[in-house]
Amino acid sequence: MNAKRSFQIIGTLVGLSGLVPLYLGIKYIQVNVLGAIGILAVAFYLCYVGYRTSLRFTQKTIRLICSAIYMWITFLVLMLLVNLEMPLMINILCSSIVLLLLTWLDRKVSDYYSKIIFGDTDS
Repeated sequence: MNAKRSFQIIGTLVGLSGLVPLYLGIKYIQVNVLGAIGILAVAFYLCYVGYRTSLRFTQKTIRLICSAIYMWITFLVLMLLVNLEMPLMINILCSSIVLLLLTWLDRKVSDYYSKIIFGDTDS
């Protein structure tokens, strides 16, 4: 299996994973409107990544897929940090380090795979 096909499969799975927050956002809108809007924004972003993967696979799509994957990783790491019951400042520091690392890694990985899939063009 080549890299393009792998990214198309991952992008489709990311798009399908957007259906869960979409359902939760619709259910949660009766309880907290602002929280539901945030959840729905994430859901629409993930569904957009699935759309771009299915219909318009470009270099930007690779960047969107990598960003969506890192968004899920960030969510899981933050949930782990919250459950460790550390002091608030240490929690904030660890979260900031994770976000900065993943932001840097997102750019490097998406550029790397763009060069592999689409050749040595500027992304």
